[in-house]
Amino acid sequence: MIRLDKFPNRPSFEYNSTSMEIDQEYFNQRKEKARTLFDGQKGIRNPYFQTEIVLNSDGLHHLQFSARRERNKREQLLKFSRLPLAFEIIRKS
Repeated sequence: MIRLDKFPNRPSFEYNSTSMEIDQEYFNQRKEKARTLFDGQKGIRNPYFQTEIVLNSDGLHHLQFSARRERNKREQLLKFSRLPLAFEIIRKS
């Protein structure tokens, strides 16, 4: 297993050292963490829209799919890793 985390502003990924594919166990852990973040908050108050932004399964689905096709695993991991930042932006914008 190779962990690539030399760049602090980029998400780190774990790769299978023989095929350079993203490790499925690592992917599942990150996916579950994203699901936990969505389940932990039903909504976020947005000052700009002056309303509650609803967090539901549609949002999580959007991180995994685009135009009815599954995003590749790297893209999904990137979106999972940026989720806390996205929530913070919603809170502050």
